[in-house]
Amino acid sequence: MKPRLRDRLLTAWARAVTAHPWALIVVSLALAGLCVVFTAQRLTFQAERSDLVDPDRPWNARYAHYKEQFPHWDDVAVVIAADPSRTANTPISDPRLHTLLVAFLHDLAAILGPEPSIESVIIGQRVRPQSLRWVLCQPEDQFRRQMRQWQSDRAFVQYPTLTEYINDHRATIEQLDAQGKEHEADLAFNETLWFLTRFVTRGRSVSDGDELSGNPAWRLQPYFSPSGEFAYVSVALSDSGADDSVAPAVDGISVIRQRVATLQEQPEYAVFEVGVTGITAIESDETGLSIDDATVASILAATLICILMIFVFRGGLVPVAAMISLSIGIAWSFGFLTLAIGHLQVLSVVFTVILLGLGIDFALHLVAQLEALNATDRDDVDRWPAVFRNVGPGIVTGALTTAAAFGVTAFTDFKGMAEMGLIASVGILLCLIAVMSLLPAILTRVPGWQQRIRTPQDQHWSIERTLTHGWQEFMPRSGAIILAGVVIVTVLATGIRSVRFDADIMNLHAPGVESVTWERRLLETEGLTAWSGLSIATSIEEARERTLQFLSLPEIGNVEGVGSLFHPDGESRRQEALAVMPARPIVESDHPAVRSSADPEVLGLRNAVQSWIDASSATRATMIRRALLPMIEDDSPNDPAQRFLYAYQQLAAQYQQARIILSDPTPMGLDDLPEIIRQQDIGRDGTFLLRINPQQDGGPVLESKRLAAFVEAMRTVDPDVMGPAVQIHESSRLIVRSYIQAALWAVVIILVILLFDFRSVADAACAMAPVGLGFVCLFGLMGWWAIPLNFANIIVLPIIFGIGVDAGVHVVHRWRLDPKGVPCGLTCGTARGISLTMLTTIIGFACMMTAQHRGIRTLGLTMTLGLVATWAVCFTVLPALLACRRPRNH
Repeated sequence: MKPRLRDRLLTAWARAVTAHPWALIVVSLALAGLCVVFTAQRLTFQAERSDLVDPDRPWNARYAHYKEQFPHWDDVAVVIAADPSRTANTPISDPRLHTLLVAFLHDLAAILGPEPSIESVIIGQRVRPQSLRWVLCQPEDQFRRQMRQWQSDRAFVQYPTLTEYINDHRATIEQLDAQGKEHEADLAFNETLWFLTRFVTRGRSVSDGDELSGNPAWRLQPYFSPSGEFAYVSVALSDSGADDSVAPAVDGISVIRQRVATLQEQPEYAVFEVGVTGITAIESDETGLSIDDATVASILAATLICILMIFVFRGGLVPVAAMISLSIGIAWSFGFLTLAIGHLQVLSVVFTVILLGLGIDFALHLVAQLEALNATDRDDVDRWPAVFRNVGPGIVTGALTTAAAFGVTAFTDFKGMAEMGLIASVGILLCLIAVMSLLPAILTRVPGWQQRIRTPQDQHWSIERTLTHGWQEFMPRSGAIILAGVVIVTVLATGIRSVRFDADIMNLHAPGVESVTWERRLLETEGLTAWSGLSIATSIEEARERTLQFLSLPEIGNVEGVGSLFHPDGESRRQEALAVMPARPIVESDHPAVRSSADPEVLGLRNAVQSWIDASSATRATMIRRALLPMIEDDSPNDPAQRFLYAYQQLAAQYQQARIILSDPTPMGLDDLPEIIRQQDIGRDGTFLLRINPQQDGGPVLESKRLAAFVEAMRTVDPDVMGPAVQIHESSRLIVRSYIQAALWAVVIILVILLFDFRSVADAACAMAPVGLGFVCLFGLMGWWAIPLNFANIIVLPIIFGIGVDAGVHVVHRWRLDPKGVPCGLTCGTARGISLTMLTTIIGFACMMTAQHRGIRTLGLTMTLGLVATWAVCFTVLPALLACRRPRNH
């Protein structure tokens, strides 16, 4: 832009904002208030990573279609394991824990069900006897577990009455004792007592009219992992809280964890370890962590910047006026964000911290120049036009280049980055307008404001005087300074080849995050992961064939879904199940739900237990009494003995019905599967879902090379495979490609702006030198210190140019105005302004280093390193370059 036209526009701007300051302040505050209210009502947080990608991408479109067809895709997994320190390493699927586990699952469903943030709770496969044959369809490990469960019940249920069971086993134990077989006798005693204790627990939940106590194995079959080490509960979150919360999933998962903690306070449930995980939980934890970290970083940055300004300007007027102006600009930015996009996400959540660090720079440059121009006449009303003319070109050009660096990302294919770029670029321009308009307006309304602005002579220490003294000695050695700078940069640049991209998003989480901890535990123990592949088959035959094809690949660990359910020899399984199942179910067809305390069977049961206690050793008697005490001492209505008897009879009745059903030789079909399995594995359009897990070899699933091999292997079977693993693989490639393109475009656009501003290739190149060399130093240090690029900090590629070039622009502008000044380009308040603006920007990014979220933390670290390197070049190499360009007569 031509200097005269530019100066006239800046002068007009300065006079306009100081001519009617109150009107400007009132209108700006009103608009900011409207933006805050609008944002509070409408802004949400988008936690799901697939929403950060263009929905028209084929792999993302297939994933979206899957979500439509399978409504339980985003269920939260509550994982339950037995505490090894309390259960002697007994797995959760062990029959001895079955009854307690079922009780826990029922209590969990009861406590979560009424919550408005919970839509449904699936605690297992609720199977009616009519669909019992689904057991024959299960994978081998689950079928074997079921057979063991039935085998354990067989010896118990075959007795006509519980009294006979107790008396018979008591006689066996006494016989072993008489033969001197104490070890065998102890084993028989413990097994008998365990069975009885199991039914005492079942009987506690029976009330008059209940269909069944304790729910036998075919009534509620918990979800177990292949090894039986874990049980699962599937929880669907409700959308009812979406209008009242920025991130409703965060609130829903918080409710689940609170209710689980409440249940675990009960002594009988202390044997369980419980965690919440799954993709929704992992992304929700990241959302909550990001929001908290961004909030803390914003508050800390604002506080530190205010303290710095109070210290530098020896008072509170300038800091307060600057922060009010900037806060209004940020409020406008939030209004634009809510109106144009409507949500934040894990990348854009830190934009407030960025605006704090960058936006305050505009005020610092204005005040630094105001100090430099502070003449003896402190009532000079024309000082603001002079300030705008002197530093306005640098401020505006710097803001435009920074906004352009962010803005180019708005045109990339990565939606998350495009949103971040749009928000930040518009936010920077809004903050520029707010600060350059409101700061003069606010200051001019404060009586005696001119006297509160210190002059350079008022300062006990001046960075300009220090630099001038130093550069007067080094001026003849400008070439040596340039050479030293080139050597240092070259050495650091050798580390660039070691920089890598880390696609494992779980590495971004803080250590100890519950969802990530349990995800890794499942992967290490079971080879199961939330980051699986998904394949859709159109028929059960195709599902079976694909399952076999996937399992033949070395990269595949296991395949879950309907394709692995139907055993090729269902008839042999049916015969095996009939052989294992109890053959003598004895039960009255019309017995009452709860018998009278005087009923002969109830009395006989109590007498049998009491006799057993009387005939046993002191140790065994104590164990029996502790386990069965309620049965022999409580004679209230519906006492434990009555409930115990009822549970036993109902279990026998269900086995009798099961034998009838399994006697039907009709081949199994989809109708034999429980409804929940059909919901999870059969789509609304009748397609069949397969979940493919990678081979577990101890390495991270999302490591870039391993993930690529896993995805490409799956595509050899199904070219249209999709799922979380594919999303991470493809989105990481897209992100790297998009950010490199954005960085190149940022450099091009910034050069165009600089050429337009300076109308000199040499001046534009000098202005770019600090950020260019700083960029090389940054990536060299990242390589030397093994700091990887990741989904969060890769944004430095474009924005480091936009932010860092601002300092070089101001140095070159000052040099063009004062080519004789020493050091070159750092006179008349420029060095002070650049130092303060760089420091505030560094403070903004450095505050991100307090984040627990590793992505945000490394973003703060990389930007801090890059800006420090850029600042160092501005104060060393760039003045030396400008000194070499200075005419000899200067």
